[in-house]
Amino acid sequence: MREIPSLQVLCLRCVGGLGCSTERTFDPSKSRKKKNSANKQGKNAKDDVPQTRSSASKLLQSFHGEVKINRTPAIGKGAARRKQASDVDMNHPWIGIWSSNDRETQVLEMEYGSPSLDVLQCFIDSLVELGRMDDSKLGLHFFREWKANVLAKNESTVTKTNTKPKKKKARREVSVKLGSLSLHNSVLGEDTVNAMVESGMPNHLAVLDMTGIQPLTDELLLPILKDAKNLRRLSVKNCRRLTSKTLENLGQHTSQLTSLDIGGAYNLQPQAVLEVCANLFYLEELYASGLGWTDSLLQELTSLRGWKGLSMGFAPLLTAAGFKAAMLSQTKSLLSLSIPFCEQMVDAALLGALGRHLPLLQALDVRGNTNLASLTGWYDGRATLAPKPAARPLLVLARYAGVTKASLEDTKRIHPLDALHLECILDSGGIGLGIRRRLETPSEDDNDEMEQ
Repeated sequence: MREIPSLQVLCLRCVGGLGCSTERTFDPSKSRKKKNSANKQGKNAKDDVPQTRSSASKLLQSFHGEVKINRTPAIGKGAARRKQASDVDMNHPWIGIWSSNDRETQVLEMEYGSPSLDVLQCFIDSLVELGRMDDSKLGLHFFREWKANVLAKNESTVTKTNTKPKKKKARREVSVKLGSLSLHNSVLGEDTVNAMVESGMPNHLAVLDMTGIQPLTDELLLPILKDAKNLRRLSVKNCRRLTSKTLENLGQHTSQLTSLDIGGAYNLQPQAVLEVCANLFYLEELYASGLGWTDSLLQELTSLRGWKGLSMGFAPLLTAAGFKAAMLSQTKSLLSLSIPFCEQMVDAALLGALGRHLPLLQALDVRGNTNLASLTGWYDGRATLAPKPAARPLLVLARYAGVTKASLEDTKRIHPLDALHLECILDSGGIGLGIRRRLETPSEDDNDEMEQ
């Protein structure tokens, strides 16, 4: 018997057939018919014809309540985006959030998402995976449809407070719904950016992933940043045409940023990163590997605040002594640390110091550090603390390091209680495992200090 495709698959085919354009798919059908009639009469159809929804749009809208379907994973099995061994990052997919706290059943879903937004995201991911993405694929009607489905959600309403002070007037509160969008490894240009801006969707972006977009420049990104006043998390990882001008634009237009990934964007200067971090008061996660960090620059960065997440890999100028000194100020905050391919400083001694000074750490990336042969030093360092802290789960990515399965067994034998919840990835896995976000009811802290 022939298998019946799921609603998600059917809708995706409707949007993304080989001979199909999203501009035709989401163009209001009645408007098109009346537009042709109006043109014959020499009238302005845009002003005279009321906008209606296309059939595809109505189908997506039904996913908000009339039709009950499951969410689609953001990556891996069941998703349009495949896991790539050459693209492992424990903090990506950038739009991802775990569906629950149960490791057996949880999956990475799109944060601020919905079944209809999953379909639109799957369409983008499918274009990228199939090599069919170009600047003509995502137009004005597509992004209007994205915005319409964000507005149709029953949850994720964020109360925004205008942070600009007004004399003798209370702050004005405005309610806005937010969504996530991943353009990971896409090919886009002015047409796509213009469509995004004209649709008004940047104001509804909470999370934007522009990782690996090679044509992306300062000028191309700026119009989006100007309108993305509610942006919380942004990744421009491996966007190598960006310069420090983009950092200036971030400081000027995206004051609500809490997480930023600029790793691999090697035209960005660490000093410029420090300047923008000083102005982004809510920023608590910075992933900036491959930018040429030195001991003094890292010390200046960690003196700004207590960070929750840091990535400083591919930094041959860092020393073990300088790194230890910089981490002393992160004792009460740091939860995630990535220092891959820093062979000149990462060894058992440094690991012991990190275990002693970073008691809250939950995720550690030490891939490519061949001088690190065992994780026992981490627990040796923790054993020197008084009083001894409670055992905590720890995820370690150690591919291409000197750590082996035999050394892991030795670590668990020497520290059977402390290492009980140690999870070490020695192969090409680990993508997304450093993400600490979980689906939960929004708290009051998440509903304040938003800028119109």
